[in-house]
This record gives sequence, structure tokens and C-alpha cells, in this order.
Amino acid sequence: MKISIIIVTYNSGKHLDNAIQSINAQKYKNYNVIIIDNNSIEKDYIRKYNDRPQIELLFLNDNLGYCGGNNIGIEKSIDESDLLLIMNPDIVLPNTFCSDLISLTKELESQKLEFGIIGPKLLKFDSSNEYSLIDSTGIFQKWYGKWYDRGQMTVDDGRYDVELVEQIPAICGALMILNPRALTRVRLNNDEYFKNSFFMYKEDIELSLRMKSFGYGVFHVSDLVAYHHRGWQNRRTMSKRVKVMSARNELDINKTRGIIKMIYSAVKLLLAQIGI
Repeated sequence: MKISIIIVTYNSGKHLDNAIQSINAQKYKNYNVIIIDNNSIEKDYIRKYNDRPQIELLFLNDNLGYCGGNNIGIEKSIDESDLLLIMNPDIVLPNTFCSDLISLTKELESQKLEFGIIGPKLLKFDSSNEYSLIDSTGIFQKWYGKWYDRGQMTVDDGRYDVELVEQIPAICGALMILNPRALTRVRLNNDEYFKNSFFMYKEDIELSLRMKSFGYGVFHVSDLVAYHHRGWQNRRTMSKRVKVMSARNELDINKTRGIIKMIYSAVKLLLAQIGI
């Protein structure tokens, strides 16, 4: 099975080296990597990967965000890949990740479980190699409308572990395994897999919900584990522009999920627009 690994980067060179090193260390070797630079100032730094086997570089003239950048990578890979691995540049993979993923997909196929998206257990990256805090075990929604990463910043004590897979509302976009056949069916336009208007933030939720609406499984798999440097820790550190974008995208999702959720998101967007 062929795995295409897509990494969209924007001035993320300080993390990218660790990500690429972890990919090169994979025991399973039938993969290719596409690094898409979103018109960052680090083009010269990224060009050092030009001569690496199995790595292709794409340099965009405009910053198309998480959605636009990944859509380009998906469109380039979808016809020649059995699995698409969408990976932030601040993700680090254990060296058995790809081989474990292949084994998992074969098990799902044997049990006739068709997936659209698979998400691993994400642990907070710790340079001391003591990985004990959860970053995400999937994205869930409060009754009033707030979306959140389950278990974030709590100790990984096994409470979210499952025997094989768990059907959940949405997968964290920092690391998503996508089924190319499902993507072809659920895409919005010829080359719009993630919703381009979202640019970034909540796009992972929107795609997950779209997959579920077509009947595909959106699965958390606790036996697949990866490590995540998170660029920001809480909402207070986000810029106003990012808060508005995130709230606007959340409203777009919640407007069809009930009046209470829609009101929550509309108020959140208003507060973000006035700088609160």
C-alpha cells in the first residue's frame, strides 16, 4: 500500500526537521512526502530537502492556508495513493507509525469497516521523551456548541483507549489519515477537499462531519500514537484575526446543528470581532 504524506508549512522550519527525521526513520518505506510551502520566508531553508529521496517540494506564490495548501497536495497525490496522511510540520511520528497504520487498515477491511478519516492518539511533544500529557483523542462538542480536543492537557491514563476503533465526531487536523476513495466522493468541487473558504481552523471538523454525512467512519485509534508540538496553548494567545476566523468557521458549522449551538457561535464571533 502506498502512503502519501502531505505537509503544509508556513515559517515552521524549527519543527520541520524533527518531522522529516521521524518520517525517514519509518520501518515501512512505501511512502512519498510532499512539502508545500505557503509562500513563507523560509524557502531557502526548505530547499535543503530538494535532494532527499521520496520528498517533493512545492512552493506557492500565495499563502492559501491549511485548506488550500492541503488541497493542492491531495489533488496531486489522490490518484496514486492508497492512504493520504495529512501532517502538520510540528508532528513527530514513532518509527512504527506507518507499518502500524497499514496493519490497522487491513484489519478494518477484514471487518468491513469503511473509514473516511482515521485519527491517532496525539500526545504533547516532550523533548525529554516522557510523553504523558494528551494533546487530542479526537474532537467533540459540548451541548451548547463548543468544539474541543478531548482529554487535552490531561494525563494519558488509558481512559480513552479502545480495542480497535471508536467512532467520534471529528479528528484533529494536526494529523489525519484520509481515505482517497472517500475523499473523491465527498469533495465539494473538483479539487476542494477541505473547504477553501475556511482557510484554517475548524476545517478538520467540517470535513469530518461531511465524511459522516456520506456514511464513512470517522475513527479514533488509540493504538496509533504520534506527538504534537502545539503552536498555541490557549485562546488568550491567539490574534484577533485568528479568533475571528475560527469563530466564523465554527458558526458556519453550527448553523445547521441547532439553535442553541448557532447562538453560541454567533455570540462568540461577535465578541471576537470587538476584540474580547
